[in-house]
Amino acid sequence: ETEIWKLWNKLSCEEPRLLENLEEFLAKVTSQIKEARKEKETLEIMLKKRISEHNEEVQRLYEEMEQQMREEVKRLTHERDNRSSIHNKEMKNVIDLKNTEVQQLISVQDELERELHNLRSTEKVTKSENEKLKRTNQDLEHHLEKIRDQLSEAKGCLSEMKEKIMQIEAEK
Repeated sequence: ETEIWKLWNKLSCEEPRLLENLEEFLAKVTSQIKEARKEKETLEIMLKKRISEHNEEVQRLYEEMEQQMREEVKRLTHERDNRSSIHNKEMKNVIDLKNTEVQQLISVQDELERELHNLRSTEKVTKSENEKLKRTNQDLEHHLEKIRDQLSEAKGCLSEMKEKIMQIEAEK
């Protein structure tokens, strides 16, 4: 910031026509940095929310399934005690159905885990983009430094030319 203020003050005194270029450049760089930060924060919030929702849903499904299985086992045990072997066949069918439901839940969990993996991939991409923005910012800083050096050289040449003109006028 100190260097930028020095440059701004120097330009405003010595080269006011270049001041607008510097202000535009700084505004663009600042805007890009803010946009990148905002996008990163939004993606992080989204990712955390999706992970949280996924975990809650999986936990809910497990608890619901465990409760259903406990209730079913209780009911089936009671019925088994009270019924004949025909009912035991029905009980086997119910257990098979529950196994199918478990397989479906496992399928849902696998899909949720794939989504989580995709979100993590998106997060890696975001981190990569942020690194690119940092590198771009560094490149722009180096470019600005080169422009400063060129400006300094131009001032030196201008100063020499002014001295020569003053010498020529003095000689006349």
